[in-house]
Amino acid sequence: MSRRYEVEVDVCVTVTVNDPDVIERVIGPNGDEWRSRFYASIRTAEDVMEHFAFNAVHNATTDIRCLDGWADVDEDAALVEVEAGGCYTVPRPG
Repeated sequence: MSRRYEVEVDVCVTVTVNDPDVIERVIGPNGDEWRSRFYASIRTAEDVMEHFAFNAVHNATTDIRCLDGWADVDEDAALVEVEAGGCYTVPRPG
């Protein structure tokens, strides 16, 4: 008999942007063209940060160059760090 458990983990994702092009390609004058090829729903700097954070947590991808649309940026253009907050909740079977 299998059981399914869900674990909630608080994490903090810090994105340090060292090259403004990381955001400018999305919200700048060529943003519409970029979105037509990559992520249509990413429109703001906040959307970019959420995209990076989501991929860091859910896909274990902290190197933005591994994401479509950012392969051509320098290695240190944006640094993504994930820190566990230390709050883990495992529901106990009733």
